[in-house]
Amino acid sequence: MRKTALLIIDMFNDFDFVGGDDLLRHTEPIVEPILQIIRAGKPIPGIARL
Repeated sequence: MRKTALLIIDMFNDFDFVGGDDLLRHTEPIVEPILQIIRAGKPIPGIARL
């Protein structure tokens, strides 16, 4: 049995800072792939999932 974990921390950000618009533009393409990885994982009781 594999014992691998993917830990994603602090993915919530309103990008309300100097340079935030630039960062947001570069971040948008990775949102769906990250969501697909999260959804494909095995749920863990007590851990929030999208």
